Amino acid sequence: SSTTTTTTTTTTTNNSSSSEPRYCICNDVAYGDMIACDNPNCHKEWFHYKCINITKPPKGKWYCQDCIKKRKKY
Repeated sequence: SSTTTTTTTTTTTNNSSSSEPRYCICNDVAYGDMIACDNPNCHKEWFHYKCINITKPPKGKWYCQDCIKKRKKY
């Protein structure tokens, strides 16, 4: 069975509207290379590569630190 990791690249201007959705541990808008947490219930959903210290998409499923911590509780 194969798994895929979802990534996206977006560009936005610095005058982003306050109604624009916020993502990542930095609570900023979508920009640049981003990766999605594979937990469908993740509150942050998308993460900037630079904020989580990656330069390319990992192989297989990827979970953010918050979701990893929550999974360990069960």
